[in-house]
Amino acid sequence: WVAGETRTKTFLSNLNPFGQVPVLEDGDLKLFESKAITRYLAEQYKDVGTDLLSNDQMIPKRGQYFTLADLHHLPTIHYMLKMEEEGVKDLIYSRPNVAAWVEKMK
Repeated sequence: WVAGETRTKTFLSNLNPFGQVPVLEDGDLKLFESKAITRYLAEQYKDVGTDLLSNDQMIPKRGQYFTLADLHHLPTIHYMLKMEEEGVKDLIYSRPNVAAWVEKMK
């Protein structure tokens, strides 16, 4: 993608019409949205290792189990924790349940 491959006619017509990564190609199946890709992989490999799927993928599962929803929230949480702007970390740490979840995920 660094060399501009994502802007070629082949990439745009065969893999991702928006010219972005990530892209997953598995046989005839082509996926180009990161959440669709991770859900597909979690479904394909749910019997290998930890089952990351839950009934509701948009809500992190409370308790001891790590889910796909947790994974989808981690980049944003990581970014927020690295920010130096005043009050950003308070958005997390002023909420005890969110703070506990973030600490567990870290």
